[in-house]
Amino acid sequence: MRRTTETVRFRLLALVIISVIIPSLLTGFLAQRYIDNIIKEQVYENLAHRTRMLSAGLDAFVSARTLDLRAFTASYLLNEDVGVILTGGDMMTVSRSRDNVDKYLTYLLEDNDSFSRFTVLTAGGKILSAKPNTGEKLAIDPTALTSVGIVPKVILLRENAEVKIVLVQRLGTALNPAGSFFLAALRPGLLENVLR
Repeated sequence: MRRTTETVRFRLLALVIISVIIPSLLTGFLAQRYIDNIIKEQVYENLAHRTRMLSAGLDAFVSARTLDLRAFTASYLLNEDVGVILTGGDMMTVSRSRDNVDKYLTYLLEDNDSFSRFTVLTAGGKILSAKPNTGEKLAIDPTALTSVGIVPKVILLRENAEVKIVLVQRLGTALNPAGSFFLAALRPGLLENVLR
């Protein structure tokens, strides 16, 4: 009889333990899933908010630099001097125009902390003027320039094993394009500062 009583006690104890443990485990599992879903939603919302903020910051930065570029290329004298260099003429006039373009690019570079280099290229990719003049040929595909119109375009340019972000604007007017392009390379590290 003792054995039967011990068996009944054991079974009763096992039933009580099982009836407490199973609901506790089930409740714990459901609570964990619920908390995981809340955490995932919060992480998603946080990432979405940060992405929107980064996007707005980048958009504002690029828009401001695009406005700078439009102001730089709106110079009538720049467009006229580049036109003289492209069309040729007497050496004295071409030399004076080349000097004027060099002085203008130097002035822009000294007065602006967003850009590290300004370059004026022909439609074929030949450098007409560059400040600072590193003497290196730009690794740019001239066919990439053909899609640049009145609206500036952002391109990535590989130079000396580093990638530069460059804004490109066609020189001249819509009715009288000069057949050349104005490139403005952003200072290295400037974009990382914007993203912080």
